[in-house]
Amino acid sequence: MNTFEYWKKRFDNNDLLDFSRTEEGLLWLKLRSIARKDLLSDFCTSFESQAVPRLSVEHIWESMASAATFGPAIDRFLKACQMRENAKIDASQETIRANLYKMSHFHWGGGFRNSLDKAIVSRYVKTDDIIPFDRLDAICDGELFDMSRGYLLNSWYNYWSSVLIENIFRRNAGVLPAYGKIKNVDFFVDDFPFDLKVTYIPKEYAELVRKRLGIEEPLKILKKFAKERNIPFSDDASPEQVRYEIIERLKDSKSKEALSILSIVKAIWTKTVSAITSNKQALIKWLYENQGDMRFGAENRIFLVLIDMENPDESWKLKRNVDLISPLVSKWVSHFKREKCNDLLTNFSYKSQLYETYADMIFAVKK
Repeated sequence: MNTFEYWKKRFDNNDLLDFSRTEEGLLWLKLRSIARKDLLSDFCTSFESQAVPRLSVEHIWESMASAATFGPAIDRFLKACQMRENAKIDASQETIRANLYKMSHFHWGGGFRNSLDKAIVSRYVKTDDIIPFDRLDAICDGELFDMSRGYLLNSWYNYWSSVLIENIFRRNAGVLPAYGKIKNVDFFVDDFPFDLKVTYIPKEYAELVRKRLGIEEPLKILKKFAKERNIPFSDDASPEQVRYEIIERLKDSKSKEALSILSIVKAIWTKTVSAITSNKQALIKWLYENQGDMRFGAENRIFLVLIDMENPDESWKLKRNVDLISPLVSKWVSHFKREKCNDLLTNFSYKSQLYETYADMIFAVKK
């Protein structure tokens, strides 16, 4: 059996294939997923075939992992953790959903998503010229308030909707949680590690598909029509806001020309989505290759892609739509078999380096 450090080095270097292909690598991941001291203590107490060692994953790996009963013991422990977590989520699920449904807008409040502190420092602190204190004080009550509010609400919504979605996966037979929140693994499906990514069709990717199909960008069509008909809109607003304004005005207009443009825009979106969903492997590869440096990973992934056919900009609302997501997840889990995982093999490049991993995609479409 390889040392703990052997597997740790491979894990830290994104050399992850053998964690899926070998029983030893899989066992290391499962142990690493309960690395918290409280979890290790509970596990060692339940693993009665040997004396409790020093509480560290390294020591437990070196002294206990070779035992034939070790793997089944971890599985039983993870299952017990899962049952407790399921009961906890069951008791609060309706409260979580009720609160998520109070979210009416999803706007980050600035040109950032994952680092509010960096945005504040770059915009207001480390500037070419000093911002006067009185101006800075006013900013705190104005645009900075909007930035922090959007960041807080969106982060809160993303976290708790993810709790619901992960619980949907964990409730299916054959799924074990990576209970201690190990990096790169959310759960094991039929003893195969996966990291869950909940996302939408990226606007950049949709544009690439439209260009390949020879289809004009819908917003250009809407803006052109609005200018020809002298329909006012905020040209300096975000693309989502401009699209919303024009579409709402066209809906209210109800003229034949307006309805015709709306029909064209919908047809473009339908054709774009059809092309994307019919070739999920291309989108999977694009998502791996277009990660940000801070979030880069080559781990196995299951992508849950949320698509609202009527209102693409409101696809974020589907993260709380348990009724839509649950049957799709259950169907995917029931069909997944470890021995057929080679069908999910994905090759991609990132910064001139080649990677190989396993990935699949579930499309949750609201018609």
